[in-house]
Amino acid sequence: MREFISFTFFLVGLILLVALLGGAYLVYQSYYQSRRIAELSTLGDLYAIQGDYDKAGIAYQSALSIRQTKIVREKWENLAVMEEQERRLMQESQHLSDLSDASQVAADTLFSQGSALYKAEEYQSAFELFRESLWRFPQHSESRKYLRKSHAQLMDKWREKELGSSKKPIVHRAPPPRPQDQETKIKLDLSYQMISETITDKQEKTEINLFALSNTTHHPALEKVLNRIFLKYAYKAGFQYHDYPTHINVFIYSDQKDFYRDIESWKARLKWERKRDGSKPRLTYSE
Repeated sequence: MREFISFTFFLVGLILLVALLGGAYLVYQSYYQSRRIAELSTLGDLYAIQGDYDKAGIAYQSALSIRQTKIVREKWENLAVMEEQERRLMQESQHLSDLSDASQVAADTLFSQGSALYKAEEYQSAFELFRESLWRFPQHSESRKYLRKSHAQLMDKWREKELGSSKKPIVHRAPPPRPQDQETKIKLDLSYQMISETITDKQEKTEINLFALSNTTHHPALEKVLNRIFLKYAYKAGFQYHDYPTHINVFIYSDQKDFYRDIESWKARLKWERKRDGSKPRLTYSE
């Protein structure tokens, strides 16, 4: 066994030595031919100056012959390199084609699983599978269509369950307005004006801070304004690290001067964090 290993190492070393000597020979041959061409060209120039055009022609012809031999050899070497590059490109192309086929098969499988969950009204799980299917094969049109459908279903369920339950009083509200002023009061309370928004898009979270003005001090109306602004941004897309915002904060001010003078002088605030098991916005009033 030891002799076999020794013989194997000897054989590998011999092959590497032959390859090294072959490469050195090719380099030396190229150098020698270039030097010989220069010598013959110089010799031809000397014969031409002396007027011996026959010898000058023979020297030039020899240099030309060596040059042609060198060009042919280099041409074949370049051709071999080009053939090797073409072979590798064909292998890579075939590999990419195989990967594309595999991605399409995986996307079809994920779509089938997502469709079953969608029919069972498991919209959150179906949404995740449709999104994974599109990530693997972006041309999968059925996954794209059902991704939008499951997203719409999630929005409807979210509004019904999450926001519906969050409309219960969190703090003591002010006395209700008089009946004759009800309509005018509601219209005034639901109007607002955006001041600014800031977006922090990081790997750990994608947070949106929203700042707005409102003239009302009526808590039920402030709650509706906060929820209206929140819903507008809850499923905003186009971020780098997350599909949708993971944290949203909404601040309501009475006057724009309060916002610029002290950012903590808000009169109503909504805080929300996205969680897998669902989450409710938390409302806070300064008074």
